Amino acid sequence: MQEFNAEETHFEPVSAVDTLGHKAKPTSYAAYIGLDVHKEVIAVSVARAGREAAESCGEIANRPKAVA
Repeated sequence: MQEFNAEETHFEPVSAVDTLGHKAKPTSYAAYIGLDVHKEVIAVSVARAGREAAESCGEIANRPKAVA
């Protein structure tokens, strides 16, 4: 896993007014992934397209090797 270095990251400033002035294209996703992050575990859920309830996929240890 690659280490994140914030000093090497460069972001261009974006104006909220400019962003809201443009009409966004409608986007469709097959599913939404939810991660509930805690100190020891990360709970994972998936909500598929449509109005069905999200389903729990379980928990993983909040450790770099487990997340990778």
